[in-house]
Amino acid sequence: LVVARSLAEGSLRAVPVELPKRDFAMITHRDRQASLAQMALKAHLTGKADALASAE
Repeated sequence: LVVARSLAEGSLRAVPVELPKRDFAMITHRDRQASLAQMALKAHLTGKADALASAE
């Protein structure tokens, strides 16, 4: 965790705020093949990360 030290020192604090859910769109170019990073992000966001890992 990048901010672990600051949290431990007390110079940075976690704020217990419930953020609203937001919809996002993933735009891709139809003539370009998706990179592994793009596929991993899409799998993570859609909850299909296990399927991607087993496909490798």
